[in-house]
Amino acid sequence: MTKATWVFVAGTYRSASTTQYLIARDIVAASGSGCGIGYYSCNKVGLFDNKTKFIVCKAFKPLWSRGCASRLFNEDRVKVLVTIRDPRDIATSMKFRQGGGDKARVPTPWFVRMATEKLPRWLDDLEMWVDMGCITRVSRFDAMINHLRGEVKGICNHIGIGLDEDMQHVIAVRYGKTAMTERRELAIQTGKRQDEWLQAIPPIIFGSSGAYKSCLSDEERTLVEESTAKFMDRFGYAK
Repeated sequence: MTKATWVFVAGTYRSASTTQYLIARDIVAASGSGCGIGYYSCNKVGLFDNKTKFIVCKAFKPLWSRGCASRLFNEDRVKVLVTIRDPRDIATSMKFRQGGGDKARVPTPWFVRMATEKLPRWLDDLEMWVDMGCITRVSRFDAMINHLRGEVKGICNHIGIGLDEDMQHVIAVRYGKTAMTERRELAIQTGKRQDEWLQAIPPIIFGSSGAYKSCLSDEERTLVEESTAKFMDRFGYAK
């Protein structure tokens, strides 16, 4: 069997990268040519590399100079899917996940560290994935969640899988807001994991682009904008 193509799905926390992973996983599964294995680890290369045509996995930090993964890149057996999102909305989603939704609140030590240390580091890693060139497909959060059918088609084209339009539609509907909400509620009720490899589908809160305008205090917003200015300018979020 031809060695597998590894599809790395890279994105910061709270940018819909898990949803993008699930879409890509279902595309390769529906085509009968691959599987998803959750988060990348070196031992999974040995487990899955020669067993199927496509392997979909999540990654955060760049991997091309790291052990087993470096071989995949050197052998040109990698495709990359990336999602980008307004850093202010990422910070907003992280803030709500921590239980802090009061706009008037003074930034907590946790928020300051997240906004000025962690978030810039995540975005630096993300930009390295973006800069990999033609092997990388970049999706914008806003466009992705509002046009899932286009996202499914785009991933098919990038990976090189000819999935019929009816199945593309089925997968797009599967990851729309209604279906995702129903699955999350069922998982909460039953206590069952929603994915074999990922512990849960995180609540990305569809349609929340621009929520930072009403959910971040002026001081919080300034912290994020100043610490991620390079990224925001490059991708048009500073306008």
